[in-house]
Amino acid sequence: MKSKQFLFTGCVGVFLAILSGCDDGTPVDSITNNLTNTGSVSLSLRTIDMKSTHNGWAVTSDAVMYTTEGGIHWKKVLTIPDGGDIRTDFISADAAAVVVNDQGSDGSSRLFMTSDSGKHWTQSVLPTAGVTDVSFVGSNGWILCDPEGQSMGSEHVTMFHSQDGGKHWVRVAESTGSSSSHQISDAGAKSMVFVHDHVGFVSVQGWIVGLYRTSDSGLQWDRVTLPNLQIPDGMEGGVGKPVFFDASHGVVSSYRTDHHHDWFGAYVTADGGQTWRLQSTVTSTSNPDGMHDEFCFIDQQTWVWVLGDVLWKTSNAGHSWNTITLPFSEVVKLDFVNSKEGWALTRGDEALSTRLFFTEDGGTSWTEIHPQAP
Repeated sequence: MKSKQFLFTGCVGVFLAILSGCDDGTPVDSITNNLTNTGSVSLSLRTIDMKSTHNGWAVTSDAVMYTTEGGIHWKKVLTIPDGGDIRTDFISADAAAVVVNDQGSDGSSRLFMTSDSGKHWTQSVLPTAGVTDVSFVGSNGWILCDPEGQSMGSEHVTMFHSQDGGKHWVRVAESTGSSSSHQISDAGAKSMVFVHDHVGFVSVQGWIVGLYRTSDSGLQWDRVTLPNLQIPDGMEGGVGKPVFFDASHGVVSSYRTDHHHDWFGAYVTADGGQTWRLQSTVTSTSNPDGMHDEFCFIDQQTWVWVLGDVLWKTSNAGHSWNTITLPFSEVVKLDFVNSKEGWALTRGDEALSTRLFFTEDGGTSWTEIHPQAP
């Protein structure tokens, strides 16, 4: 179980549930992956999402990739059009949802879905542009959209819901600048995750932070209390996407920084995210440049957090932490599939390049691997 990196750009939004109106995508097309890989090409990965010791997904500048060899060799399974900005939900080793926000004249966004590790894809045009996040639970899917872009610390967003695997969409919520019940404020940048057909969360990052929860598939949203989450003046922070280990038990991270000192907090829930308590905090000064952190909740007890060139690890749900000095820094993605095996994607020496490291002893030692497409 993994959590994703915070985004500290922009501000938060409030959703106004809209119960009427139906926006449908265009008919779904089925496409077969006939992509060929010729020669052996070194890859610079932008992100990685491993689902097991051997199988996982990655994204490069122009493709979605798939590996069955632990990240050493990759196969191109979906080409990203030139100028396309993508959002992904790598649901399992078999299933994935990929949204491509084309930056062409029509500004359209398209959804690609696979259930066989990228061998075949269905394609449909979405009813909106500017998709910022996508989340699927079975045949239920949600997209979060901001066609106008963030401005002055705010993000006005709209949410759409599909019950048929992305073929048709209904607008269920829209953010608002007013303060009222069952809505999410425009303030702050937002990310989204659903953990059940009906239960989902919107996390808020920036100078205003927070967490919202829905129990009716996105129609109404309530702000949940995260104790001691205040962001002092001059600091920024964020709340991550909650990770659940069963229907009741989950954990969510929070973060704040003044670009000299960094504070990390982990909140746990035992009632499906209705209430949360602060379980553990860590303060660090090992990140003088204010570089964003990466964290991973592997199971209910084992959590890892990387800041700069230091890995923090707990095996007892944050009651105590150990630190490990890493042979690298500037981690852009941390990805563990169990308490021993994990990957760290770091910035490379050249612009837009990355390096990939692997551990099989829980982060004590790391070996660089060199991703290639045969």
